[in-house]
Amino acid sequence: MTGDCSLATTLSYGAVLEPYIHPKPGGVTPYVSEGGKSFGDFILHASLSSTIVAWGCLKAKERGPSGVIASVKERYLKEVAPRFKGNIAYGTFMLMAPLSVATALSASGEPEVLARVAREIIYCCTGRRESLLHYSILRRLAPSHLGRYAGKLPDVTSGDTSGIPPYPLLLKLNSWDMVHRELAEGYPLALEAYKRSLDKVIEGRSIEEALLEALLKLLADHGDTLIYQKFGGRAFKRARDEAGAALRISERRGVKYAVEWLERLWRTRGWNPGAALDVLAVAAGFLLITIPRLEGDRDVR
Repeated sequence: MTGDCSLATTLSYGAVLEPYIHPKPGGVTPYVSEGGKSFGDFILHASLSSTIVAWGCLKAKERGPSGVIASVKERYLKEVAPRFKGNIAYGTFMLMAPLSVATALSASGEPEVLARVAREIIYCCTGRRESLLHYSILRRLAPSHLGRYAGKLPDVTSGDTSGIPPYPLLLKLNSWDMVHRELAEGYPLALEAYKRSLDKVIEGRSIEEALLEALLKLLADHGDTLIYQKFGGRAFKRARDEAGAALRISERRGVKYAVEWLERLWRTRGWNPGAALDVLAVAAGFLLITIPRLEGDRDVR
């Protein structure tokens, strides 16, 4: 295999960078806990997950992609999930796992290529085993809105495993959720947020400000499905509209002012855009693997 597993480690640091961003309209920061979850929880989770992600890349490089995502999930279930009460950032880990395998198989470190290869790996090399492990993890992390399935998918809390489909179908059946849709469709929102933040960094903005502006754009255009799950459709629409207002405010007053305005509204209601923050963590990882290459190009010029 031709990939560079150091990219998998760098990519996983997006899960470290995301909780460091402050201020933020909901979610954990170094100065604000949320829902009984602390900044330290997220940093520990990111550190443990990074080790598994790097291991997954090495395993795929040695043996090929078949079964690697399942092996990565098994390690997560045994080594990470028992360390925490509830779901800390499993959605981020879900998104990072296929990308770690993609870094082993791809000769290119371009985020667009990694996202495409990760999607191909999901459809070619995963099955029901990955879905069963996914359910086991969510049961261990309960309570978690991520596993509250309905319709053709059994709810995680039901204990029913007979109706659990292969992983690609599970992702498609629940593709109304942002995290599942990213995996099913090749990370379109993460790539969108990455490209927007990269443009801002090239213009001279800080990484934090670039990611915050990308988050506002993401929320304004697509809303947040965790807010929908917890608070319903009216809250989802209101959150999307308010994020759009914050984006317009950022054009006049700056992104930090706009985010602080939105944060005051959302934290008083208990709104946490957790799904969008999972996507942002991947966008941050894409940014981290791209910036050194840009700086290298500048040095050459």
